[in-house]
Parts: sequence; structure tokens; C-alpha cells
Amino acid sequence: MKRSLYLVFILLLLQVTSSSGQTTYHMSNVSTSDCEGKLTDSEGGSTTSTYGNNENFTFVICSGGKITMKFNSPFCVDSGFDFLRLFNGPDTNSPLLGRYTGNIVPPTVVATSGCLTAHFKSDGNVTYCGWDADWTTEKIAPIPPVMSINPKPLCNSGSVKINLSKKIRCDSVDPGDFIITGPVSNINVISITSGGNCTSTDSSNVFILQLDKSFSKNCYYSVFMDVGLPDNCDSIWHFILVDSFLVYNCTFSVDLDADPDTICPGMCSDLTATVLGNSPNCLSYTYIWNNGLPGNAGPHTVCPTGSSNQNITYTVSVRSTMGGPIVNASRILYYLNPEIDEPDTITVCQSDTLFFLKALNSGGRFSGPGIRNTVTGLFDPNTAGPGSHLIKYGYPKYCQDSILIIVKAIDAGLPEAACPGAAPFMLKGFTPPGGTWSGDSVTPAGLFNPALSGTYTVTYSVNGCTESKKVTVDSIVLNTPFDTICRSRAAFQISITPPGGRWTGPGITDSVLGIFNPAVANIGVNNLTYKLSGSGNSGCSFSISTYVLEIEASYNFIVCPQQPPITLTGGLPVNGWWTGRGVTDSLAGTYNPYLAFNGNQGNDSVFYHHANGCKDWRFLYVRNTYIIYDTMQFCEGDPRILLNWTYVRNTPGGGVWSGNGLTKFGSSTYYFNPILAGVGTHKLRYTANTCFDSIVMIVYPKKIKKVPYNFLFPDTTVCNTHPNWNFPAMPPGGKWTGKGIVDSKIGTFSPS
Repeated sequence: MKRSLYLVFILLLLQVTSSSGQTTYHMSNVSTSDCEGKLTDSEGGSTTSTYGNNENFTFVICSGGKITMKFNSPFCVDSGFDFLRLFNGPDTNSPLLGRYTGNIVPPTVVATSGCLTAHFKSDGNVTYCGWDADWTTEKIAPIPPVMSINPKPLCNSGSVKINLSKKIRCDSVDPGDFIITGPVSNINVISITSGGNCTSTDSSNVFILQLDKSFSKNCYYSVFMDVGLPDNCDSIWHFILVDSFLVYNCTFSVDLDADPDTICPGMCSDLTATVLGNSPNCLSYTYIWNNGLPGNAGPHTVCPTGSSNQNITYTVSVRSTMGGPIVNASRILYYLNPEIDEPDTITVCQSDTLFFLKALNSGGRFSGPGIRNTVTGLFDPNTAGPGSHLIKYGYPKYCQDSILIIVKAIDAGLPEAACPGAAPFMLKGFTPPGGTWSGDSVTPAGLFNPALSGTYTVTYSVNGCTESKKVTVDSIVLNTPFDTICRSRAAFQISITPPGGRWTGPGITDSVLGIFNPAVANIGVNNLTYKLSGSGNSGCSFSISTYVLEIEASYNFIVCPQQPPITLTGGLPVNGWWTGRGVTDSLAGTYNPYLAFNGNQGNDSVFYHHANGCKDWRFLYVRNTYIIYDTMQFCEGDPRILLNWTYVRNTPGGGVWSGNGLTKFGSSTYYFNPILAGVGTHKLRYTANTCFDSIVMIVYPKKIKKVPYNFLFPDTTVCNTHPNWNFPAMPPGGKWTGKGIVDSKIGTFSPS
């Protein structure tokens, strides 16, 4: 077709001119399909301004639409002898529109057939100026083809076959004319092949699209095609063709949830099967349960019973109603029935030995006052103390059984000691009052006589309970003498006999056990006294003096491995020296954090020594300054956040923040306020120990600016039977809302 038109154009070139953008034709035997142009007389007379004698020309315009011809003034042909006739059709056999002669300008003529024929005939006498007429053609919109996708692509297919109801030019189809939407985002057409022979016919109604991604998820996909079709006047009209298809045979997973997954007698659980992955909301599924539950996803309420613990397995088989793979999922429901195999109430004495509580079903835990082992149920009455105690067994998050243990109070008191021959004394520290004592050298009222050396067992009885303790009668002996110690020495127990006395003095932190802590004692001389019960003379107490030497390395602190060397200070007494990984000058106390761990992090123990023979240590925590979170996002109206470890994960603490949107309270409390920062990207810097790190704060506007729609977003009218399709997200990450939206995340629209 192109070749034939081109040849006609060449043949008529001498009779065609172009003016002001349209072609001018002189009256001759010519046919044209131009939609607009100018037709004048032949100008073939004795002068170029008149037509010739004995002309008999037929000029045909067939442009396919309604043709309107308007005559310009003047119009002059030999009246009654020369005639111009116009016909509504492709020849002079068509209906006559008008016959014109003389000098009256013809009216505007409209040919509705798609063709207009002009016939002019002159005699051999007088010729005149002729005429000048313009014609235009009404453009008729082309009818776009109907697009269908057949066969429907299956899961993991990387191509789509497009079928059109009529052929279009192959060279008018380009990969950029297609957009594919669905649960797999950003699918692009990389090449197109034709199902027809485009080489010879130059057109086809079948096109196969090769894609850069496959349809790897179940759901509806939509293919949008931008088709450009010429009208009768070769103007291009663009149409958006669309068809959708459903992929249903991709694999998926099923989560079988039991809520709760652990129950106790009298409780129920709800079982729910949820299809995961591959856009599960697009498809319907069948559910087959192993224990006769209804054939849907649930929730299904189940209420097991029994006297023992059970692990009950529920299984469901799920398949799309369209077919495809069958996926099985299982869930174990734990049924627990804890029970303590003891009387509901037990009464024991505080002095009774430890005993084990028994449970019928294993796996639980005991809890309550006096429980020394939660697994075995070991109970200690003395640890529980006097009173009524609720003891539980079971599974704390779920269910428990309980009993009541009543512990009757009795306490004979701590061991006591006295010097031989000391005056008799009343035993002390026992509860409750009102009981009686028994044993060697003691009266029922509790008066003990330390006449002779030895270790005596005395027993206190009250409320049906008994408890014994030791009373030692012996001379005081310091087993391990000590006099001068460093203040950095750890607390220790003073070894002395007999036990049972009481210590007093600076640095004593436990008067019964005789624990001495140099760190809380006086620097210098500390006088300590050990005193026995019943002492009435100098032989029943013992005093010693110990000298505590001063040594102090000062407090722990954090340094950055990249910071310059520092000077260690705070060591007491002065004029000592330092040792440690990063110490480069022990006398001056110069410390290089980088050398401690070769630029890495670590905990360095640094020691301070003194000529008095003592040393103390401190921790230097070598830590980089960093922020774990690199970016945070806000809307411009969001409340401020505290810049600390909880919210931004910065370490170490106590540093300085800088940047937009900051407010400071006190010495080191900083907040980031999106309102103060404003919309945009803000980089905050955190500096600690001369090192720094940064975090990016992005503040978005409250309202998303409208993105101009491209050709995919015209207002559209569709039938309610049209398949679902997906709107592409621009920009991604938002949600679609509105009537007909069935999946807000991927923008699935259902006309039904």
C-alpha cells in the first residue's frame, strides 16, 4: 500500500503544489486521498489566470470521512456554457450535489459518502478566472482491537502471548508500550516476537512478550498495552488495551496457629490456618483437617480434656480452589494438667529438715517461699520462715496447682561462746518466747553455766517443735594474725576460736562471721574487738590492731581507641606508677587507647602501684563511638524522640549531639524534634570521647504530593464482569483505598 501511494505521488508531482502547509491541486483528471487541500481551476488558458477551452476534467477526493468544500471569492465561469458539477461519491454516477456556472460563489458543499467528485467542462469560446476552493475531511477515530491473553501464563512463566482481534503494524509495537502489574513488581518487557510473519505481511495480531522477571507469585496480573492506530487522515490515536489473568499454581506456605498453643483443664484453643506468601488474598482455598474440623481456615475452637499432660497434633491440607499444589501444615497443642500429690494443707516446724514435694505430672515447676529447687520441689521450712505459705506447681504462664504449707515458728538463735569459768548467762536470740531449754549445763529457763571448757548442745522446745544450737566454752585464740594490709585487698574472714562471739570495730561488715573489709576501714590504725557471751572479766574479750595502707587507682571510665593519648590521674598516694596494655609512660601515667587493642575495642585493666608495696586497679573501657541505627524516618508532625540507647542505639552515653531539630535539657539530654527540623533529610552528629558517628533523620510531609498520572491512569469505565487488575504504585510503599480495592498493598481492583 505504501509503495502504490508513493508511485501515484510521483506521477502527479507536476500537478501538485504545496502552500501554507496544504497541497494545492489544479483541475485535472486526478484522484487523491488527502484529507485537506485546495482545488483551483486548471489555469491552462491563454493566460495563467484563466482556465482553458474545451476542458473536460474529473477530480476525485476519497479521504474516507465527511468532506466539506468551501469556495472562495471570486467564482467566474462562462455562464450557461461552462459548468462545474460536484458529486457525493467516487465518480460522476454518484448523487449530484450541485451544478455551478456564472459568477455566483457556490455554497459550502458537504459530501457524506467519504468521496467527493468534481467535474468541469468548458466550450471552445470564452474562458474566465475560474475558482478557488478549500476542502477538509472529518477525522474518523479508528476502532481499537480487543486484546486477550491466551494461553494464560502459569507460575514462573517468563513470557506472555498477546492476541489482538485484528492485525496491527509490527513496527508500531515496542517493549516500552507495555506495563505489567501484579504481586511481582517492576516486570519489564525486554523483547517482542510476533506470532505472525511480520517480514512479509508487515502486520500481525499475535505478539509474544519476553519478560525480565517471571510470574512467581499467585494473584491477578494485568497487562496494559499502548496501541497507536492511524485514522483516515493518518493521525495517530492512542488506545490503552488491558487484559488480566490469574496465576494460581505457585507454591505457598501455610501457618497453622493455635491461640493459645498451651492450655489447661477447662480452657479452649482457637486453630486458624493462614496462607502465607504469593499474595494469598487473591485466591480461595479448600481446607481438609485431620480430625474432622469444618473445611475452612477457622478459627476452630477445640477444648481437649484429660487427667495427664498431652501433646495433640492438628494437621490441615490446603489447596487453591483453582487447583495447584497441596500444602500441609501441623501444629502441636499442649494440654497441661499439673497436680501436687500432697494434702491440701501441710503443717511443719521451722526447724524440720528439708523435704521433697511430689507432683503427678512432670515438666512443671514449683514456686513459693521455701522452695530451694523448682524442679525437684525441695522445700526448706527455715527458708520459708514462720507463717502460711502458698506453694504452687505447674506452668506459670498457663496453669498451676497449689497447696498450703503452715510453718510453725522456732529459732534457737545463733551459736554462742564463753570463756571457761565465766559467770552463768541467759541464752539469747531464740523465738518465739515461752518455750523451755534442755541439755547439759542449761536450765529450762535458758540459764547457761560455762564452768568447764567444751562444746555443748542445747535444745529449745516450743509449740511441739524443737531446735538445737552449739555453745562453745573455750579461751580466745587468733588463728591467723595480721597487722598491715593494703586497702585494695578484698574483704576476708578473721580466723578466731572459739566461734560464737561478736566482732566490733572499723571495717567489720559481719559481726558474727568476722568479715573485715579494708576498703571501708580507716586509713591507718583500726582497733577491732572480739567479745564472747557471758563475759564478765578481761579474759572473755580479745582486741587487735591492724594498719590499712592507702592505695587508690580511682574510677573506671570510657575512652575512644582513636583519641589522642591521655594522662591517668587520681592515683593515691601520689608519686606512684602505672602499668597496663596502653600505658606508654608508667611514671607520667601516659595512656594510648589505640595501642591497648591495636585500634580495636576491649576492656583494659590498668594498675596503680606505690612504694608502700600496694597496688590497685581500674577498668578503661576502650570503645568506639557509634550509632547502630543509620537512618530513621518521621512525618513532620511526629512527636520528638529522646536521643539515647533506647531509641537510636548510640554508645557510649554522655556525648554531644549536633544538627537540625535538636533541643537540649541539662548537660547531656538531647531530643530530636521533626517539627523543628522541617521536611527534608537531616544528618545528626554524635561526639563522645573525641570520636563521632552520625545518623540520618528523614522527615516526610504530612500529605503526599499528587504524582502526575501517565497513560495508565485515565478515568476508565469497565463492565462489572471485567477481571480484577492491579494499579501500579507510584511511588511504591503506600496503600490504595477506595471502593473496589480488594488488596490495599498491591492495588488490586475488583469491578465486581
